[in-house]
Amino acid sequence: MRIIQNHPSAVPASSGLHAAVVSALAICVGLVGCTAEPAGDSAGSQPADEASAASSATGPAAVSPSTKADRQAWYVTYMLGAKIGYQHTVWRHETRNGQVLSRVDMLSHLVTKRGLSSIATDLRVADVSTADGGLVECQSKVSQGGTSITSRGSVVGDTLRIETTTRGKTVTSTIPWSADWRGFSAVEQSLVRKPMTPGEHRRLRALIPGLDTPLLATVELTAVGPERVKLLTGTYDLLRVDCVTTVPGSPAMRDTYWVDRTGQSMKAYNELVGAESFLTTREVAQDTRGLAQLDFNLDLAAPADRAVAAPHATRRVRYRLTLQRGDPAAAFVSGASQQVTSIDPHTAEVTVYALRPGQAGAKPDASDDAPGEEDRRPSSIIQSDNPKIAALARKVAGDKKDPWQKAVALERFVHGYVALKGFSQGFATAADVVESREGDCTEHAVLLAALCRAAGIPARVAVGLVYQDQKFLFHMWTEVYVGKRWTPIDATLARGGIGAAHLKLAHSSLQGSSAFNAVLSVANVLARGLKVEVLEVE
Repeated sequence: MRIIQNHPSAVPASSGLHAAVVSALAICVGLVGCTAEPAGDSAGSQPADEASAASSATGPAAVSPSTKADRQAWYVTYMLGAKIGYQHTVWRHETRNGQVLSRVDMLSHLVTKRGLSSIATDLRVADVSTADGGLVECQSKVSQGGTSITSRGSVVGDTLRIETTTRGKTVTSTIPWSADWRGFSAVEQSLVRKPMTPGEHRRLRALIPGLDTPLLATVELTAVGPERVKLLTGTYDLLRVDCVTTVPGSPAMRDTYWVDRTGQSMKAYNELVGAESFLTTREVAQDTRGLAQLDFNLDLAAPADRAVAAPHATRRVRYRLTLQRGDPAAAFVSGASQQVTSIDPHTAEVTVYALRPGQAGAKPDASDDAPGEEDRRPSSIIQSDNPKIAALARKVAGDKKDPWQKAVALERFVHGYVALKGFSQGFATAADVVESREGDCTEHAVLLAALCRAAGIPARVAVGLVYQDQKFLFHMWTEVYVGKRWTPIDATLARGGIGAAHLKLAHSSLQGSSAFNAVLSVANVLARGLKVEVLEVE
């Protein structure tokens, strides 16, 4: 494994990797805590003690997990050879109105470095299910840097009703529900209730955490066969189970579990971000030594082959992108400001245009997709109906009639309003930012989007890469719909639009699956060896 080295210098806040991506990472690697489900007749039994948890970490030779007692499991997670955190899963029983229910609580705690700052992300999810696995209710909470988004769901008939709360405001949504669909712990329940055999295939419909609200995913499990696997305590023969999780419109998440004969996961690997989790003891999992060594700004930056002078003043730049493990033509999107051409399965050429209203872009004769209601209305992240945000939008936009003039004025305003540029804020909502006046590119982007919507301009965010010091760092900016196309603006720069030094991966209204898909698109190239060649600059 590669050892991550400390870096002596900080990266300016305008070009950091977003805490939103760390949230996606928590989602990707946080749900591996596979433990035996307690039987329905064990209500009132006590959680397994630490000795029991430790013994289960020694490998397949350990005693099978008891189905007669509540219990827990601890996992430690590494990425690029650096420790980034742990997961903890607890099985308990509850009795409600005489019915014994099973409750599964899972915590994913990740700590990463961003320049000279470190940020902790906690993802907490919980399921309450009947004896046959039917979902009764669920909860999820993402916490970062003092900001949290909480969702609570309950099944009523054929509907899952979800309430999402941010900064005291609650938004309600629903998902049509079937009795055989499952909650966040669906994979764990499936593997342990009936351990898989080589060649077996299963298909599940289950919840996964989103950035702001739970999402319904399709999960495919395939038991490949026995493999010799190195764990923290030795090498063992385990059953390999491949897992593919898909949400419409997003890249597939591919995980591999190595399970013992009871179905308990001893190791898990997330292909999307190259993270490994190992079953271990509480002491090993919570040991803070080695944490906050992985620097998302520098360790996961994409190098460019040569420097670009005055990158944000460029009018057009042509790049060649190479992705060692993936297809850049599938990862980066084409639109009015960016044209992507596939060269081979691992190479693409991307031409980026500095787009302004009235100027020709990558597709001069075509208009972009029209904005939807989600690009106009408030959401749990972009609270354009917040009284303070609405008042600021009216004040800054003034009596301006031209939407682009309004957008540029708001871009300039946000640049000055977010006074404390830094990484410690986490992924804050627009309502958080308008109070704290603190943050990095994500905070600039969401506040600007909220102000634009409040001023009557459809707005969304874009996620991707931005050039800095001969490398590309992960970044978020804003797009506004003006003149029948989406035009990018960036409040971290406040230049009245952007140059050709932004490479776009996705855009999002930051609502529901759109938010999840956008941040997952960034995670999709995090650890896949992206390299950038600068072919032509204007």
